[in-house]
Amino acid sequence: MSDRKKAADDPKKAAPGFFPALAAGDAVSFLVFAALGRAEHQTGLGLLQIIVTALPFMAAWYPVALWLRAFKPAAVASPLAAAKSIVLPWLLAWPLGLQVRALLLDRTIPFSFAAVVFATNLVLLAAWRSTYAFYLGRRAESAGGRGG
Repeated sequence: MSDRKKAADDPKKAAPGFFPALAAGDAVSFLVFAALGRAEHQTGLGLLQIIVTALPFMAAWYPVALWLRAFKPAAVASPLAAAKSIVLPWLLAWPLGLQVRALLLDRTIPFSFAAVVFATNLVLLAAWRSTYAFYLGRRAESAGGRGG
């Protein structure tokens, strides 16, 4: 059994900084989404504006993703596993984030916006996590090739 497979099966074998790296990468994905949306609608690209736009989705994502184990090593055991591991958490967090946004803005959310939020964040999260899983695999192969 490879070291990478063992780490995926045993959370104690995850690399140091594993959880913060996943959490930070997810945050960057949501911030990129917010920046793209704000740029498209020409509503300002100040860092605070971008954070406020992304916050409802991050507030929904993290508890759901933690609950559904999307931050465990198995969630990024391979690029395919990484892409699959975010589908259910995002499917559940997405409407929660939309509801938080609707409450904060005191307005309804158009279906077109909801669809764009779903698809764009799904792609960004899957792309980021798949890339990270690929990197982890390459790093594990390099470490294995050095006798370790």
